[in-house]
Amino acid sequence: MGMKSIQTSVLLCALALVAGCRVGPDYRAPAVPLHRHWIQPAHYGINTNESPPVEWWTSLGDPVLDQLVLDSLSENLEARAALARIGEARALRGATRGEFFPKFFGVGNYDRRKISSNGTPFFTTTTNPFDSYQIGFDSSWEIDIWGKIRRSVEAANAELQIASEDYFGVVLTLIAEVGRNYVDVRVAQTRLAIAESNRHIQEQTLQMVESRHAAGLVSDLDVAQARENLFRTTATIPPLGVNLVTAKNALCVLRGLTPGALDVVLDADGPIPDPSGSVAVGFPAELLRRRPDVRRAENTIVAENARIGVETADLYPQFTLAGDIGVRTTDLANLFTYESLELNVGPAFRWNILNFGRIRNRIAAQQQRREQAVLKYQNTVLSAYREAENALVAYDQTQQRRDALREAVSAAKQSVLLSGSQYRRGLISFQTVLDSQRQLLENEDQLALTAGNVSASYIALYKSLGGGWEVYPVALAHRAPLPSKMRLSPPTSPEAVPAPPPFSATK
Repeated sequence: MGMKSIQTSVLLCALALVAGCRVGPDYRAPAVPLHRHWIQPAHYGINTNESPPVEWWTSLGDPVLDQLVLDSLSENLEARAALARIGEARALRGATRGEFFPKFFGVGNYDRRKISSNGTPFFTTTTNPFDSYQIGFDSSWEIDIWGKIRRSVEAANAELQIASEDYFGVVLTLIAEVGRNYVDVRVAQTRLAIAESNRHIQEQTLQMVESRHAAGLVSDLDVAQARENLFRTTATIPPLGVNLVTAKNALCVLRGLTPGALDVVLDADGPIPDPSGSVAVGFPAELLRRRPDVRRAENTIVAENARIGVETADLYPQFTLAGDIGVRTTDLANLFTYESLELNVGPAFRWNILNFGRIRNRIAAQQQRREQAVLKYQNTVLSAYREAENALVAYDQTQQRRDALREAVSAAKQSVLLSGSQYRRGLISFQTVLDSQRQLLENEDQLALTAGNVSASYIALYKSLGGGWEVYPVALAHRAPLPSKMRLSPPTSPEAVPAPPPFSATK
């Protein structure tokens, strides 16, 4: 073995020994302040001992809503666009991983040359025109000594996870929006029915007053007040119709359909969805593992942290193995002969010795990007905690209001019956009848609104807890197992990144 071969072998062995080196900081999860228990005490069946269910919307007991959610998950255009972004991130990750392997290029060219006899100071064999043919392969391989490529792959893995969490965030929002708009549809229908029922009562009252007026028992004032009361109620109906159409059209768009496409399904009578049974909310720490926005924020730290290593690697020399092999000849007939063969192979390095100032500034800038990501993550956690606490309070207080309004409606109905009976016997004025009817309409309308708010706050609660995106078991099968501790374990390998869910959603 020649001296040059020995030197080359020693160099390659040295490169192999340091190939495990990876510059830049390893990821450490930032600390976040969270209470062990919710501040809001458990009322109205709130259960903190169990984790939130996956298909929480099924607790509303409405099969139409269940089907709308599943159909929207498979057909919503925004969700499908987010799914495509996962495919984009996966492809970019694959391109980054390709940097581990040598690059090969096929090359070839033909040209016709003539060397100037007056323009060169050296003796040439000929100055006549001649043809030149070349075919071959070029290759280069950057040896990842300092871990620059490995850090780039680490960042690409985190970016793929970010795209996945963005998709799950869209799914979470989509489920909540479908639920909320469906509740709005049922609330509008219920309020319309209440207004129509009260208008019917007031029409009967007007007929009674007109009969008494014809008999000379009451004045024109009672007739005018009865008519004013009837048409005041009638005037509330058109805006409720607008609310109904608006909510139905919103559901159509969420479902990926044109407005009006769901009228046949939604026009059928249905009650306002009502949460039943206990509401499992788990512990505050579970927000870190369940909410896609929190998981996304942490994976952003992972990506920015890895890019510090990418920038730091530029402080050290870059080693490559390069070479080319091919054939070159001026006679096409001799193109593939041994004499036409040419070969060039050997190691090389490049070192930005005079650019350390710029490199260190890039490293410092990247460190600040990581710091920004850490602060944003901590703020995201606090915002998630605040949102969940507020949702717990809203769900609790809204149920108390609903129960009080139920009692008010019961009393108002009795007041309408009693006032009508006493008015006909001449014991009270007509103003008392009007007041009782108006109060009944207001109480029933407020009860319908509050019943819808109970369902809406239930939906907002589970959205704040981050539940629902796990509806795809296929996607979960490819996710990294979630740790029991408070922080999210970032993905450390391509296998830890979730596969995209299918387009057809099934239970």
